[in-house]
Amino acid sequence: MKILRFCLVLLLFTVGTATAQESDLPDVNWDIASTESSDFTGFEESFSLYGYMIDYFQASTDYGNQKFSTPSFGNALLLRLKGDWRPEKNLRFHLEFSYLNNVGNQNPYVIYEQMGLSSFSQSDFPLEDFNQRMFIDHAWGLVNFGNFDLQFGKFPIAWGTGYVFNPTARVSFPPFLDMVTEDTPGVPAIVPSYAISERLALQAYLAFQDRTQKSNAFREDSEAKNIPYGLKIKTIIGSYDLSLSWFREVLYNDMDYRPIDDILDETASEYVQGIVGNSLFAGMLAEGDTAGVIDLFKQGALAAMTSELPVNNNYMRSYFLGTDFAGAVGNFGVYGEFAFRIPKNSAGTRLSLTDYKIEDNLEAAIGFDYTIPGIDIETRFEYFYQGSGVKRMSDYNLLTVLSGERLVLSRNYAMLFLEKAPNDYHKFTIAFFSNLNDGSFALLPAYNYLPYNNFEFTAGAFILGGKKGSEFDGRYSIYGIKEIDLIDNIMPYLRLKLSF
Repeated sequence: MKILRFCLVLLLFTVGTATAQESDLPDVNWDIASTESSDFTGFEESFSLYGYMIDYFQASTDYGNQKFSTPSFGNALLLRLKGDWRPEKNLRFHLEFSYLNNVGNQNPYVIYEQMGLSSFSQSDFPLEDFNQRMFIDHAWGLVNFGNFDLQFGKFPIAWGTGYVFNPTARVSFPPFLDMVTEDTPGVPAIVPSYAISERLALQAYLAFQDRTQKSNAFREDSEAKNIPYGLKIKTIIGSYDLSLSWFREVLYNDMDYRPIDDILDETASEYVQGIVGNSLFAGMLAEGDTAGVIDLFKQGALAAMTSELPVNNNYMRSYFLGTDFAGAVGNFGVYGEFAFRIPKNSAGTRLSLTDYKIEDNLEAAIGFDYTIPGIDIETRFEYFYQGSGVKRMSDYNLLTVLSGERLVLSRNYAMLFLEKAPNDYHKFTIAFFSNLNDGSFALLPAYNYLPYNNFEFTAGAFILGGKKGSEFDGRYSIYGIKEIDLIDNIMPYLRLKLSF
């Protein structure tokens, strides 16, 4: 939400911990047995409380010139508490509460300061705790009226069939500085769904927050053009799930992509104007014209008070036509997901095919999963195409990833995942992720030990490689004047998970 170290790790870690995107239709068994009787309806109300705790420790070092850099260390602790209530047969309420503690190299503010992009000093907020926070991520209700479901509140809207990349999921993206959580972030929304038949369903969503889920609030948030929405028709043909969708993505982007010279010229001009104004006031005061200074001040103050609020033009709106499928060919599970950005004129007000190229406006993810017989190795492969990505390393702009405009920098990516579980207690996995344009890569080996059903121990590492200037090399240029070495190329970790 979102390659930087945390964005990359989150995407690839998801490969090993999730089997697919969360369902876009609520999976509710309305006839489930319950335990607590209601005095009003005779329905036995049910309630369940469950969740997990993850403790994640990571070291980080950079290997180059036949030596290791001074390592850094960090820890992330996540408690995810979930609850389900069934007050009546056709009503359901769900809540997810999180406590998150990040220290060392797992703290986002440490990364911001390392990049030189922190917009404030932590010392200016002595009462703020920058290491831990508590929040409610999901809180939603679901009402069933036969073939019609209405879901409302704050919850994930995770369209698509991809495992790592989901071009049709444009409401939110994986949390930007978070490599621990296993849950898709929620967004305030209303989602009606209607099952026309057992093989045909309609779904729509109206969300009330842009994709970045920014913490700032602006009056433009209330404008209809800045409210994301989506429409989807889903069907089953043979062994294939198919869907066709239309949706609007809204992205708030206040980062300045202009060349540094243009930014400095504008800043210098404003500075000079301030000096000239101060000199004018100083001259008038030296001549004893205090009344004139007061009059000019009043004019400026009245002009500021009576002027309209400045228009916030940082909202980026894109419209997409999407489609996805999932099914099987023999023993292979196959899936695909495509999103076509609709062509618009430069003002973004109407349809226009001028200078429109499909290859620049397409996002696609296709892949398969297969279990190799005899040796029982589960395999998963996925290819991702990002038309908005750049082709040459010299055109990489880290700010496009930081803003959320792009998930990754380039155009062509491939992911291969292998998993071998010799028994119920041990599991070995390895994931390989590569930027096919610049040749850089990430290798993620891991070992999982499961001595109990509800406890899991994982030891693994993130090993990155690539030539200087490539995406996974880790050295990025900010505005062409500052180079930061953001990603260390060796990051071993330990992960403990207790479910309850």
